[in-house]
Amino acid sequence: MKLTAGRDDARFGLLGKGAVLMVTSHVDRTSPVVRGKWVLDNLLSAPWPPIRHVPPLNEIPNRGVAS
Repeated sequence: MKLTAGRDDARFGLLGKGAVLMVTSHVDRTSPVVRGKWVLDNLLSAPWPPIRHVPPLNEIPNRGVAS
């Protein structure tokens, strides 16, 4: 017996699921870099490549936290 699945435009694969998008974003914006690191670490089990000659960024304390 052949089964056919209907076309569902809401399916975008694993990276389009709400839980993955939520885990790989900041409070107030998305982050492709964080999402890429999550994919490397959790799906591909690949090490994060070293970044050289880049000074550390200053973090803004409590960014995205409502006051």
